[in-house]
Amino acid sequence: MTALHQVPTIVIPTVAPLATSTLDITDATAVDSNDLECAFLQEKSFYIQVIEVFAVAAPGNLVCTVFISPDGTNYVQLGLPTTIVATGVLATQQAAIMPFTTHSEFCMLRLQAVAATAASYWTVVAVFSGKK
Repeated sequence: MTALHQVPTIVIPTVAPLATSTLDITDATAVDSNDLECAFLQEKSFYIQVIEVFAVAAPGNLVCTVFISPDGTNYVQLGLPTTIVATGVLATQQAAIMPFTTHSEFCMLRLQAVAATAASYWTVVAVFSGKK
């Protein structure tokens, strides 16, 4: 008779990076991401990595806000924005994670520097991910 050994396995939730964007925030105009479909996701998050770049003075603080929409047009702000504070040290890297579980058909990320110029700006990498 053959002995059967059952070994427990770890079930890892599927988390997929769904969109990645790299950009420079060089003025105080708000920059919005594309409309991102998220109706099929349980737990969603934006991971934001920033680098301060400046010649003379540091850029203003970077305000990051998540918006949701039932139809891709009428977006409403989800919670309070996350503010990444400028340190005044050239090439400083900072990161923020903005998780949310609110159900919505679409979401987007808005980035806005309080006072950035062509000589002082943020280089931003933003990744949107979720659990299916």
